[in-house]
Amino acid sequence: MDYEQAVAYIEALPRFAGKPSLLPMQALMQALDNPQKALKCVHVAGTNGKGSTVTMCANILQKAGYKVGLTVSPYVVDFRERYQINGKMIEKDKFLQLFHQVKAAQAKAEEQGYTITGFVFMAAIAFLYFAQEHCDIAVVETGLGGRFDATNVIESPLVCAITSIGLDHTQVLGDTLEKIAFEKAGIIKENTPVVCYPLQDAGVLAVLMEQAAKKHAPFLLPNANSAQIVSESLQGTDVLIGGQALHIPLLGRYQVYNTLTVLEMVRALQNKGYAISPQAVQQGIASTRFAARCEVLRRSPLVLLDGAHNDSGAKSLADTLKELKVEDGVFICAMMQDKDYQNSLRDFAPFVHTMLCVQVSTPRCLSANDLCRSARQAGINACACEGLPQAVAQALKLAGNTRPIVVCGSLFLASNIRQILIAEMQN
Repeated sequence: MDYEQAVAYIEALPRFAGKPSLLPMQALMQALDNPQKALKCVHVAGTNGKGSTVTMCANILQKAGYKVGLTVSPYVVDFRERYQINGKMIEKDKFLQLFHQVKAAQAKAEEQGYTITGFVFMAAIAFLYFAQEHCDIAVVETGLGGRFDATNVIESPLVCAITSIGLDHTQVLGDTLEKIAFEKAGIIKENTPVVCYPLQDAGVLAVLMEQAAKKHAPFLLPNANSAQIVSESLQGTDVLIGGQALHIPLLGRYQVYNTLTVLEMVRALQNKGYAISPQAVQQGIASTRFAARCEVLRRSPLVLLDGAHNDSGAKSLADTLKELKVEDGVFICAMMQDKDYQNSLRDFAPFVHTMLCVQVSTPRCLSANDLCRSARQAGINACACEGLPQAVAQALKLAGNTRPIVVCGSLFLASNIRQILIAEMQN
């Protein structure tokens, strides 16, 4: 089995397997001699902002001189984004070696009656990789939820963090913010500091604080007003926090609040003896790049790629478009049937000149015609496109030399369209 076949094997595994439980992951880890127990981890859950938060944290720790493992979910450009050490993706040969180890362990777990899902398999590879490579610290992003997420086999993290919580995956996590917060809070461990995104809903905050108190976990809530914004542009945001000047390359006001969360995480690590200088903080944040998170592919005229795939993500993107004075744009959009796409479309409507509706190759995706119909109901001038290359060509034609192009609505779309956009803009 080669690399491509191994990835295809993982992606063909079930997405869910009956009642949520950590038992399958625990059985798989047991068959691998529990590599996660050899690791010192930072563990991050939440609805939005997890990827940016873990990436900033990992970059800071790397600049501080540590060997840092990072696992993110999902990937955008390359499957191997899930497995990084000091910013470098895993080599394909190493991935294949780990794949076969986990596949052998999968057989043992399944002999015990457990079904191994794709994410459980992928999480096992991450823990095994970081342990074999003797990482000083691993920064781990949950996949879905927290309480029963495969990554929650981490028993004693150095610090936990809960990023912005919104309504997403409601069929699995619950249909209220409080229910979702309870599931995310499942990563909080006894006596382990937990950092909270500074602008949570009041009900969410109450749930998180209650769960932290039950675990005797110090609850650290950054002050949202402690960041003084100096400037905002397509190059990012310059801020003063605690007297320190920081440049945040990631666009959007919410990235300022993600940064405040990261700084609180860093302080918690410093309190545990980790040497992290102000220079490491400054350089780590300034070097953070993240595909499809308000990613600027071209500045003039603007081409913006964002994976906003739920209502709270759509609101954040809309806020960013307003901050950047983006208007009358050509949008390329795809959305999943199980998301609140009607609200997202209403959020995007004030910024749209024309929306090109597309469908990506996943059964969960809304058809281009159905999305087009919903967009028109939201007052948007919309049309359906046959495929992504056609949508890109039409968007570039409609945009000309003046109109911005915004690609949004799904990380699946961002992943599939990114290289098409880059190639077309180079022609």
